[in-house]
Parts: sequence; C-alpha cells; structure tokens
Amino acid sequence: MVAKMFPAFISRMVYLLAILALIGAPAAAQTGGELEVLNMFYSEKELTVVSATRAPRPINEIAENMSVITAEQIRMMNAHTLGEVLARVPGVFVAGNGDFSDNSAASIQGSNTEGHIRVLVDGMTWNQLSGRNALFFTIPVEIIDRIEVVKGPASSAWGSALGGVINIITKPVGHNAAPEGIVSASYGEADSQDYRAAASGAVGPAGYYLFAGHQRSDGLRDDRAFETDTLFGKFSMPVTDILELSLSTAYSNPLKKDGTSLTPYPITFQYNARTFFVQAMADARLSPAFSVNVLAYHYEQRMSIPAWALDPSGDQAEKLYEDIYEEETLGVNARLTWKSRFQTLAAGVDFESGQLDQFSIDPAGRLTFKSDEDRWAVYANDTFTFGRWRVTPGIRYDDLDTSGGFLSPSLGIAYEPWDGTVFRASAARGFNAPGLSLTQGGSWNLAPNPDLEPETVRSYQGGVETRAIPYCWVKLSLFYHDVEKLLVRTPFDGSSDKILNIGEAVRQGVELAMETAPYLGISALGSLSYYEQDEQGSEKAGDKRYSFNTGVRYGSETIRADIFGRYIWWDQEDTGLGGSYDDMIVDLNVSYAPDVDFAVKPEIFSTVHNLFDGEQYSAFWKRNPGRWAEVGMRFRF
Repeated sequence: MVAKMFPAFISRMVYLLAILALIGAPAAAQTGGELEVLNMFYSEKELTVVSATRAPRPINEIAENMSVITAEQIRMMNAHTLGEVLARVPGVFVAGNGDFSDNSAASIQGSNTEGHIRVLVDGMTWNQLSGRNALFFTIPVEIIDRIEVVKGPASSAWGSALGGVINIITKPVGHNAAPEGIVSASYGEADSQDYRAAASGAVGPAGYYLFAGHQRSDGLRDDRAFETDTLFGKFSMPVTDILELSLSTAYSNPLKKDGTSLTPYPITFQYNARTFFVQAMADARLSPAFSVNVLAYHYEQRMSIPAWALDPSGDQAEKLYEDIYEEETLGVNARLTWKSRFQTLAAGVDFESGQLDQFSIDPAGRLTFKSDEDRWAVYANDTFTFGRWRVTPGIRYDDLDTSGGFLSPSLGIAYEPWDGTVFRASAARGFNAPGLSLTQGGSWNLAPNPDLEPETVRSYQGGVETRAIPYCWVKLSLFYHDVEKLLVRTPFDGSSDKILNIGEAVRQGVELAMETAPYLGISALGSLSYYEQDEQGSEKAGDKRYSFNTGVRYGSETIRADIFGRYIWWDQEDTGLGGSYDDMIVDLNVSYAPDVDFAVKPEIFSTVHNLFDGEQYSAFWKRNPGRWAEVGMRFRF
C-alpha cells in the first residue's frame, strides 16, 4: 500500500532518518534539555506558533507541517516582496517573474495558486472574493513580524484552505516613551527604489507602531514598471488589568505594468490595486487559564486590469478591454481559549459578509455583475497532553450561501520520545470554496456557474523533526492529498468558457529540510521538495515538480552575509508555455553595521540578485530578470 502511495525513495528516507534519530538519541539527552537544543535554531518568540489551531502552542507540540519566517530573516535577505520571502520556504512553490514589482502566486505541496491557500493578515482574510487568490504586492514586507505557513489542509481551523495557510503577523506596538524604529533607502538598476520608515513606542499607556513606504521601478526586464505607496498603523490601549483594545489600519495603491513581457503576443496588461482596511480587536484575559478575543474588520479593495494592444515598437496602441473588481468585506471573529496543564482548547465563531461589483468593459459595451456572499462558521480545536504525546482533534463547520455547508474534521498526533525529536502524523478533510466571479460574476469570456460546488480534499501527512544529530536540525515530511470535484475551465458556448467540477487528483510527495547550528558564525541550510500529481477527468494526465534550496549564512557583531540558491523544476516543457528552468537563481546579501556608540545605528547593505545570470521561469510571460544589483542604508534608533 505504501509503495503505491509514495515513490520508493521516500520510504528509504523515512528509514534513514529514523535510524539517524535513534543514533542521536543519547547525544540529545546530554544537551541539558529540550529548550537548550531548540534555542540553537529558534529564538524564544519563534518557539510559540498560533496558526495550526488558533491557540498559542510550542512548536515542538505541533502535529501539523509548519514553517516560520521571522522579521530578522526577511531583513537579512533584503526582500522587497512577499513572494521573495516565501520562495525560501520548503514545500512552497512560488510562480512569478522575479521582478522588483513581482506579484507572485504561491503553491503549497502542489496546490493550485488560485484560491487553495488562505492568506491572513493578523487573522483577517486577505483573499479576494472574486477568485479567492491574494495579491501579495499589496502587503509590505517591512511590517511583517513573522509568517507562519501551515502546509496542507487547514480547514478545521480556518475554513476554505485546501492547500494551506499563510498567516502574516504584523509587528507589535512599542512600550517605551522613547520611540524605536528604522529608516532605510535602497537603490538598484532600472531606477529601482525602496524607501521605508517605521517607528514604535508608547504615549502614556497607549502603544503604537507606524510605517510609511514607497517603492518604484522602471522594470528590470521588458519595461515592467511598478510604483506603490503604503501606510500602516497599529495602536493598543490597556483598558483594565484584564482588557486590552487595539486598532490597526493600512492603505496601499500598487500600480504594476507588464510592459512587453507577453511578446510574441502583441498585448500587455496593467494592474491597479487600491487596498484599505481597518480592524479593531479586544483581548480579555479573564483568568490565567481563560481568555476571550474578538476581532472586527472592514476590508476594501479595488482592482482594475486594462489590456492594451502593442504596436510594432512595443508601445501601447489601443485599449482592448478592462476588468474592474470592487470588493468590500465586513468580518467578525470571536474566540475563546482555555488552557490547563493537560489541555488547550480554542473555540469560536467566524462571520464575513462580502460584496463584489465587477465590470468588464470592451469596445462592444460594458458588462456589470453584482454579487455578494455571507459566510459563517463555528469551530473547536483542542490539544491534549499525555506525557510526551500530544493529540490535537479539530472540527469546523462552514456555511456559505453561495456554495453550501462543509464539515472539516482533523486529527493530529505529535510524539516526542526524547528531547529534540518529534514524530508527527495528521489526517484532515478540507475544502476550497469557488470565488464569486466563477459562481455569479463571470467575465467577457467566462460564463458564471451558480451550481459549482467546493473542491474537497482528504489529506494524510506524517514526518519527523530532530535535533538529535549534533549541531544539526533535520525535518522530513510526507504528504498524500486526494482532491475531488476539481474546478476545471472548459469550453461552454463557442465564445466563452465555464468552470465545472470535473474529476479528481492525487498529490503526493516529500519535503526534506536541514540546517546546521552556527559554528564560527557560519551556518548552512538546504531543502528538497518533491511532489507528483495524477489527475483524472481532464486533459492533464499528471506532472512532477521539485525544488531545491541551499544557502550559507555568516553573522558577526558587525558583518552579516547570506548566499542563497533556489531551483524549481516545473515539468511544463510540453505545454507550449515557453518556460526555461535549467538554472539555479542565486542571491548574495551582505550588510555591515559598525559598532558605534550612537543613538542612531547605521547599516550599509547590498544585494546581487541572480548572481550567475540564470534563467528560471515557468512561462515566457514570466521571464525573470538577469543579474542586477542594489545598495542601501538603514538607520536604527
């Protein structure tokens, strides 16, 4: 049975890693305890995650396959976009053009890039109503404190999340009267500029975090221009000893042009996205064991996508059509958390009401679609501790007035036979609700299908994570996802298509990641992710993809360096997409922060992107830039 589910080499990896863990067990017992071992690879804050069950839990007790990215890691890689950050996560396949303005799409363990991944910002849904995808370029990386990635179905906690969850947690407010913050500026080829300013502190009992940023570029390839301004603010106020209120708001207005990247087709697109949100939160700790959290938010986004014909010189000649999406969502989440010595329970309700106004404008006229959706859910996720065993049952019921109700159970087990080694196994049922453009709106070449049902998945995962090997962390994960009721675009009436629930797909694969503890300031890391898909009921019979990441870091009191390479095999050479992925893309980051006794700490940094001028893209309209460099300065206060 196992041989049918997974390639033979996966079984060999399981046996090999289990042997290594057993060999290292006595050494792990001599390190002075689990916390000491964990701190070789995680900061104290990283040791607790919240995304798996919506309650804070130590990372060594998590049954789910998770990765965490911190603000310090983001700063070290000098990232400008969320896609750059996610490209380093094992099991996450990022499809984009790699430009300064890249609005990448992410796939986790072979999931679709459209809607399968739930993207959250401080617990608020960031996915669009129209297609359930999320616009990465509307989220500035500077405000991110940490990113928690749950790989595989997370519907028992978050609802429509067939492929996983990307939970972005923003930086906290300050607590000191003297403000702390950062001012930075970078400049690179193609007049690529990135300016940031952030400050946190407190005025009396009220804390704040403020950010303003500006990015622009003429386009590192094919004149793909980009410009955006972003504002973000977060405020908190303790009302009583047990109650704290907080408020956050943000605005961004990215403008992205595809330039001539679609050649040889004489057409280009422009993306105008205006995003605004405000959210209010009440956090009450009623006792050491019992707390209540209520989040309310209002989210707006306007996305316009005009298409232009190009003349022979590559300039815009004629506007062909324009799609406009205006979305507005009101949401409320309420969660109760109860924690004892042997149990942690998170239970709550979620409610969202959204409205989508969609306009398609072409020379023949204007089509207008108005659609709305109300969805509510109740959930309960529990964790029981029995010695070195953790059992995590979860269940959630979602009701969407556009596609009906869905029950999502899950069960996870984490077993820690000795300090520093955790075996994990989980089973879950999840779903992906189709977007409103598919069920109600449509477009000039897509007919709506109000009878669409959610895609469903039965998922099984297992693995082991160990720090028992001296000065080395290793993690192996296996997954098997059986997806049914696939959303497949099919010809409809000769002039338009329609999305139908057709066929099923089996996705299975493996992730292997490792990292060494720093020695003389140097550490190494690497990962391998592989999956294969067998899809029935469509023209696509199956495919195989794998990615390989490797890197070396160096850190001292004044100098930090990072060289990182990433490679993805897309397995699309026979599709006519014109991809090229024979090369690994390698980035080099170096920063110098002199040890000076100043109130303002300077830092000089530089990055050479695509150091060896490689080509790696999945389709000809996503061609990546060649080698390019930038330099900048940061001032911390």
